[in-house]
This record gives sequence, C-alpha cells and structure tokens, in this order.
Amino acid sequence: MDLNRKDEYCNTFYVEYYDDGECRIGITEEVQSYPGQKLRDCLDRRLREHGLASSDFKFSLENSRKPLPDNYDTNLLSGRKIIAHGESESMNWNLKDCFN
Repeated sequence: MDLNRKDEYCNTFYVEYYDDGECRIGITEEVQSYPGQKLRDCLDRRLREHGLASSDFKFSLENSRKPLPDNYDTNLLSGRKIIAHGESESMNWNLKDCFN
C-alpha cells in the first residue's frame, strides 16, 4: 500500500438544505469526504463560510426521519442524499441568502 496516495480516495454524497418549514433552499450540493471523516466535520467548513454552524442543523438520510448522529462516518454515505433541516428561524434567513 502506497501511503503517499492515501488522499486520492474520496467518497461523494449529496446534501439538500431545508428550512424549518420544510421548504427546500438552494441547490443540491455535491460533497466529497475522505476516509474516516465524520459528517459534522465534513460539512462544518462549508457552512462556516456562510456564517452558519453545523449545530444549527439536523441531518438525515433521504426518505428517513431518523437523524444521523454527529459522528456518523461519511464512508457509509457514498452516493446517498442527505437532508439538512435548519432548526432556528433566524438561521433560515441566512440560509436563503447563502444558497440561492
């Protein structure tokens, strides 16, 4: 195994953002993650760029109401769609500005 090539492997999954009223906001984003990366760690930087925090969201798989844990391994999400539900009213206005 060539350890210099460890970062060449990555998974891709998709994220859709919804406000607390279940209205879709913006476009579906394609997200790349690396082996062993956790869900919150993977999405946190992208959200911070827009002044948002991953703690303002609950993440779940498409067609599932059960939230994913913060430490969910993104290797298991390859090719799947994640739904990010915004939890606060004030955050929803920022979200609309960021992803439209």
